[in-house]
Amino acid sequence: MDLTDTSFALNYIFDRVDLGILVVNRDKEILLWNQFMVKNSGKKSKAVMGTNLFECFPDLPEDWLSKKIDGVFVLKNFAFTSWEQRPFLFRFTHHRPITGGHVEYMYQNCTFIPFKNQVGDVESVCIILQDVTDEGISKTLLKLTLAQLERSSRIDGLTQLYNRVHWEARLSEEFNRVKRYGGICTLVMFDLDHFKEINDNHGHLAGDHVLREVAKRTRANLRDTDVAGRYGGEEFGIILPGTERAGAEQVAERLRKNIASPLIELEDLEVQVTISLGLVEIDPQLEEPDNSLPSEILRCTSQKRTAEIVGHTIKLTIDLCLPDSCHGPRPFYQCLDDLFHHHLEPLQGKHPNLCACRFCCDIHQFTGTERIGHSLASFSCWSLDGFDFD
Repeated sequence: MDLTDTSFALNYIFDRVDLGILVVNRDKEILLWNQFMVKNSGKKSKAVMGTNLFECFPDLPEDWLSKKIDGVFVLKNFAFTSWEQRPFLFRFTHHRPITGGHVEYMYQNCTFIPFKNQVGDVESVCIILQDVTDEGISKTLLKLTLAQLERSSRIDGLTQLYNRVHWEARLSEEFNRVKRYGGICTLVMFDLDHFKEINDNHGHLAGDHVLREVAKRTRANLRDTDVAGRYGGEEFGIILPGTERAGAEQVAERLRKNIASPLIELEDLEVQVTISLGLVEIDPQLEEPDNSLPSEILRCTSQKRTAEIVGHTIKLTIDLCLPDSCHGPRPFYQCLDDLFHHHLEPLQGKHPNLCACRFCCDIHQFTGTERIGHSLASFSCWSLDGFDFD
């Protein structure tokens, strides 16, 4: 091998370098075609020399590639394209059958070099292809891994709702938005009634299935702008932007009904799941930002806890005082009877599920602000479950 023969040395390198090299003129006719291109295209040099590039390879992006080549002729300067912009130019099969299973074609970086004559005019353009499939696969897998990590950092793996950390961050954003720009937002908290019994009686896999189904039904009953998250265990939180308390009550009632029915199917039986809800309209007037959100959640959770004691399904949320006729040392059920006749009977038209009958219960079954005797009684949560009606 005579390395002093420059022409021979260049031809030797041209055919053995691990790069694809081709040269085209202004008419896009192929002038040079090295062994890399022969091996990967299956077309020998003699078969392609002098032919139009796009006639020889009709699957090339003709409009894009023509503009790229013409730009090099006009600007008389280099041009480049990366696999991240366009994964491949030629549809060459890659050589990674195991690690490249998800990659269809060889990833390619392309360099466009102007070949100038003695007066500086561009006579042809050299296109160099670099096989970067390994780099492309590595970067693609890295992006997928980072995307999965980012998603797992904000999504609860079991329910596919937002996890507590991300949900609280979204709540903080919404709270600050309301505080700064005004508007309304309501927070809803709910948990599953007697969920421990499902785990104890049917196993934790059944409990997981119930949580997934509840999350699915929750998503189905919310808008795209609402933010639902798993707060912990069987407890969930929902942020309702732009929703006042009355609208949130409708959302809560719809959610309650759709979770309770239809029954949730387990392996050998069906179970009915009921929920206890509490809701509060976010108050932007709270002074201490660091403590504001816990205060809102505490207010909302307190209502939910009251709902759990009263009865595990909220049918109507009210805040009423007993009439004057109820004041004095009277039996508690008589006070409730007056409460029905004075306040709840008129609501039957709007809420046909309410029954205007004697309300029979022990005093410990009702919570709220209980001051029976010489004062009044007010109730923040109402339920038809867990009580007997005549």
